[in-house]
Formats: sequence, C-alpha cells, structure tokens
Amino acid sequence: EQVGEDGSTTTLEERVINSSLKAITGKNKTLVLSIFRFFAVFPEDAPVPAAFFNVFASELSGEDKKARNSVAVGNALSTLLKYNLIKGSLKRGHGVFQHDIVRDFVISKYSEVELQTRQKSVVNTILAARPEDCGFPNALYSTTPSFSAYVHRFLFWHMKGALLLGEEPPHEWVTFQDEIVKANLTLAIGLDALSTISQSKEASGNLIGAAELLYAAQYLRSINPAIRQKLLFKITE
Repeated sequence: EQVGEDGSTTTLEERVINSSLKAITGKNKTLVLSIFRFFAVFPEDAPVPAAFFNVFASELSGEDKKARNSVAVGNALSTLLKYNLIKGSLKRGHGVFQHDIVRDFVISKYSEVELQTRQKSVVNTILAARPEDCGFPNALYSTTPSFSAYVHRFLFWHMKGALLLGEEPPHEWVTFQDEIVKANLTLAIGLDALSTISQSKEASGNLIGAAELLYAAQYLRSINPAIRQKLLFKITE
C-alpha cells in the first residue's frame, strides 16, 4: 500500500489499473469507462459473449441507433482488451471477462444499493430481449445463440445480485413464460427461501401468489423428483 498526502492508501494493483484507465484516450473514452464499470455485474471468470453486449448497446452508449451503438461497444471492448483491463476474446463462441483483481476494483466503485439497482436493470433488460421466435431455450445445444446460452447459465447471478436476502422477487420474474427463467430465479433465491415466501403469501390469503412461487420453484434444474412432486401437490391443494 502507498499512503497519499491526504492519508488515503492505494495498493499497487489499484495504481496499475488507474494508470491503464488514464492512458485511454479518444472520443469513445466515456463509453470505454462506462463498459469497464459495467463488468461489476458479471460473475467471476464467466465469459460474456459479444452478443450480450449488443443487447445492452443502446443502454451503455445512451443513444438509440442500435447498429452504430453495437459497433461503438465492440470498439470499446477492443480497447479494454488492448489495455489488458479485460481478458478473453470477442470471436464467436468465446467471451470476455475481468481478472479477479480488476473485477474487485470495479465492484468497489459501487455501493451495495447501486450494484443491486444495476443488477435489477440488467435482469429487466435481459427479459425484455427475449427471442421472439422461441423464447429462451430450456436446454443448451451447440446451435444455441450465445446470448441465450449466457442467459441459460448465468441469469441467476444477476437475479441474486438484484435482491436483498429474503426479498420477494418481482411478480413478472415469477410468472415469466420461459421455464429456464423460473429455474434461474429459484437457483438465485433458493428453494427453501422461495417456499418461505410462498408460505407467507398463503398465510395472508394470497393463494394464487403462493402457488405461482411454488410453480416457479419446481423448474429448478436437477431438483429431486420427489420434491417436485411435493411442490406440484401443494399447488393443487
């Protein structure tokens, strides 16, 4: 650690990262830094495909022209790769991620509430981008589009980060039409916690709300068949 004149301390890693950020120049510097901070929402060592960033292109750039935004976001990601602020590849079938030290640095720039708010926005943007033809697939194949494959594997992380411990999830997440979304929701909250929220709703007389939560819970991947049967029986009581 190094102590500054104002008494603040910085580590060697922080100084290296800040030096790399200061070295970035050009008219798209604001976008590059915005995307750099955006990496705080991703799970550790999870390769994020370029297609995911295309979905968020307008949100990240603050403009409405989707095609131009996608190019700008791609260029910004290439800049971050150039300065070793992210790792991986933007090639099809690959993805980009941050080293854990850099990721910790980015997360530290958010308060807990700010990061939860951002994660909730990420989830809502993902759900709004549901493929119109067949929705989010419930199984992964070699032909699964990279955005949908990421959602299949990691949506739970964003849902978990968006909610406080014991917080009731938004109704639109619980009743979303694709099974994989319900599966990720249950993985994010936990089967026991979801059952507890359902019991609370039942006790207050909201039987439909209680049943909707249990119906979502039974889509948990690798759930014990006996537990699924118990949940379904409870729903029909």
